[in-house]
Amino acid sequence: MVILEWGLRGYSSSANDVEAAGCYSFDLAAWRLRQHIKHDKGDLWTRAANYHSKTPYYNAIYRADLMAKAVKWADWLDARFVTYGVTKSGAPESKPAVTVAVEPVVAAPSQQAVKTVS
Repeated sequence: MVILEWGLRGYSSSANDVEAAGCYSFDLAAWRLRQHIKHDKGDLWTRAANYHSKTPYYNAIYRADLMAKAVKWADWLDARFVTYGVTKSGAPESKPAVTVAVEPVVAAPSQQAVKTVS
């Protein structure tokens, strides 16, 4: 509990807030992660790993774990969904799955006076 309270210092939260039922703890974790990504220095992986620790030794371990999980996640998505490397040259253009017929919209007459130039 002492570590939890120390980790919340400066976040206007208490250990009781985090332990309460609901999604508060997840919201807090997401907010803290966003702050690291937004404000810390280094590449994206280092910033995300700063959520766990800014100590270089522990950050490197967590960073490597995040990168390995990201590769697994990308492989899982590729196996289940049609994806394209949009940043790669020669990638096929995405096409809409459904074609929708759009009817022209007729605007109502304007109530404003129209100036004419003579």
